[in-house]
Amino acid sequence: MNRGEAGVERDKLLRASPQLSWLDPRLLVMVAILTVVGGYLRFSSIAFGLPEDALHLFRPDEEILVLRALRFGPDWNPHLALYPPAQMYVQSGALRAFALVRGKGRDFHSFYARDDSAQAYLIARQVTAVLGTATIVAIYFAAAAVYGPIPALCASGIVAFLTLHVRDSKFAVTDVAAGFWTTLAIAMLLRIGQRGWRRDYLLAGIFSGVATATKYPAGLLAIAVMVTHLEVMRRDQVPLRAVLRDGRVNLWAAASIAAFMASAPYLFLDWPTTRGDIVFQWTQSFPGSAHHFGWSWLLLRAIPDSFGLPLEFLMFAAIALALIRRRSPETVGTAIFVMFELIAIASPHRPFYRYLLIPLPAAAILVGNLASDLEGSFGIRPSYRVATLGSILVGAVMVPFLINDIQLNRLLRRTDTRVLAARWIERNIPAGSKIAVAGIGMPWGKPQFSGMPMPWDTTQRSGRYRAVAMADIGSLRASGVQWVLSDSLPPLADYSPELSDSLLTELGAQARLVLDINPMRPGRPAPIFDSGDAFYAPLVNASSMERPGPRIRVWELK
Repeated sequence: MNRGEAGVERDKLLRASPQLSWLDPRLLVMVAILTVVGGYLRFSSIAFGLPEDALHLFRPDEEILVLRALRFGPDWNPHLALYPPAQMYVQSGALRAFALVRGKGRDFHSFYARDDSAQAYLIARQVTAVLGTATIVAIYFAAAAVYGPIPALCASGIVAFLTLHVRDSKFAVTDVAAGFWTTLAIAMLLRIGQRGWRRDYLLAGIFSGVATATKYPAGLLAIAVMVTHLEVMRRDQVPLRAVLRDGRVNLWAAASIAAFMASAPYLFLDWPTTRGDIVFQWTQSFPGSAHHFGWSWLLLRAIPDSFGLPLEFLMFAAIALALIRRRSPETVGTAIFVMFELIAIASPHRPFYRYLLIPLPAAAILVGNLASDLEGSFGIRPSYRVATLGSILVGAVMVPFLINDIQLNRLLRRTDTRVLAARWIERNIPAGSKIAVAGIGMPWGKPQFSGMPMPWDTTQRSGRYRAVAMADIGSLRASGVQWVLSDSLPPLADYSPELSDSLLTELGAQARLVLDINPMRPGRPAPIFDSGDAFYAPLVNASSMERPGPRIRVWELK
């Protein structure tokens, strides 16, 4: 027996040890505690930005999904291919179910029309929070039967407290939902490497198809499954020419395609829309742009800000170990999936931190398996005591994330600067007034009151105010402008730019500052944002802000 075979046999003995079953009630209690705490973190402050006195869309892209989910029926065509529609259908199902329970099933659309559809946004967010919380459990059951309970607990703990996952579980977008379906697909991938039953291939195909129909990058699961299958054949010394004759692979491919088409039928039925959006996405998302972020952005900013340096180091160590040692097919396939996802994230010219949520479950499982490898290297046999110690160590690593999660939830419960500014404007500026606005094409940092320019109609309200583009003071006076509004936040300068020094000087001399709402707490560490994402609550150092939102100032021209 060579060294590699000996290592595999040792792992099997350790993981099959009768001292600790992954279904041990005491371990399931730990999983339940993680799930309850993780669920609380995700549902807390989930109504952020929803009406206090008007709808404020403070999380970009929610309206794209929710408004289409409300419009479905009898036409189920989203008329959009930039986002695959699976999550829109899930949201629509939840919205219809809630309306039916409330006795409004026949009056579905008017039921949600009040309060600017705020109830619909809240329900869609709760759907995401449910899927985000369920991911904690899914990761444990994905990894425990293959790698053992200790790695599974480590992986579940990482996802339960990671601020990036907690934050995006609060909003009606696709990343967390895609991560849930990806976790289920990874669970089947792990079982393909371990036992290779036909139903494992079937379920891997179904979950992969649904994940891809929720967010396109999950389609890289196909590479992971094929790599795992090839590794199984290498391990079992089966000729590679037998791949195409293997009915299990054909079953997986058919199930994946069928699940994708069933979850996103109009990507094929409305081909002109799909083709147009593909062309648009192709021109926007490939290298060559002057704004290409690339690997330096990913390795030095996105991953450290999202995962922290210790987890980043452990993740890449786990990937390297898996690919170098090649001790198990499922570990190689999982590592390949994470690597290809990172390559895809580094490629677009406008990536977001939240794209890391799709490879996150697989990366967490690899980190947990790294702990298992170290455990086996030191000859430690699994036991309840070892599991408890491992949970405490992972908990210690994740404590900073837990603290930041609590601080973020506290921050999101406070009234946003944009809400305060909108209330002040409604009270103090006469209706019909012209307001000069910086960055007129970027609405996310602005107080959202009637008449503010939006890229799409979300409020159905006509203009009480007329916003005009910023110019020099003389030109503003000539066009009848009496008020100047600025929203600024240096980390999100693409959405809330600072006014130029020359214009600030002019305003200081020819205008009176009548409102200044600054969310920053002086003397605190700088809060960290994803500079490409117009979400005005920080990912790190949430306690450095008094309230979410940009700094908003209003001047009255003298």
